[in-house]
Amino acid sequence: MNDASLNDAFMAWYAWAMLPAAATAPRVGTPITTLSGGAWWPHDPHPADVREADFPALALVLRWGGQMRYALGHPSAGKLAPYCVGQHSCLVYEVVTELGGSVVERALALYHDLQESKPPGDVQRPVLDGYCAVSAELRMMSRKAAICHRHALRLPYDLPAIVRHADDVMLATERRDLIATGPMTVRLSGPEPRARRIEAWDADHTEAAFMRRHAQIQCELRGTGVTLDYSADAALRAA
Repeated sequence: MNDASLNDAFMAWYAWAMLPAAATAPRVGTPITTLSGGAWWPHDPHPADVREADFPALALVLRWGGQMRYALGHPSAGKLAPYCVGQHSCLVYEVVTELGGSVVERALALYHDLQESKPPGDVQRPVLDGYCAVSAELRMMSRKAAICHRHALRLPYDLPAIVRHADDVMLATERRDLIATGPMTVRLSGPEPRARRIEAWDADHTEAAFMRRHAQIQCELRGTGVTLDYSADAALRAA
């Protein structure tokens, strides 16, 4: 399936999925059981399936497919680094906060990878970028999951520049601290790494840190009276 066909299929699914679902409407495929005991249909997700109690699963989703050891020059050089998407999300949130991001920008920073708590998870970019039916299906599955999570949280689909920049800062920091096999002699394009080095948190610490930030940002959103409707146009542009 080429990208044009993928986008056509994605837009057709989106138009259907955003309609009120009949109580007895059959779902496509077979669901998985989530952390909360709920159900998630990887091929046919609905925003109503998103549960707050499933968010801590991000603490068990490893970045970079788990291919991480602390790099040379790091105090823990050579040791395995169980660095997860939940911690990455917290650190992107911290960078956006340090840059003076708005409450909505900080919310998007915290939740930008939330869909990776569901299948297909944190799929490495070379897999998603493949020109084959498997890669196309994984891209579609990821987009559906992202749309459902941001719709459930009443946030826009598109990420603002400040969040993309903070994500790139943490990408550079992860390359420096976690996946380099030797001294970084070649400077990569993009922003400089964060000065503070990464120390991987355990799952309990990550769960507590993520959910604490989640509670704080939700309180701020309610306190400021910010109410966002999901932007269909933004989602379709991103597809």
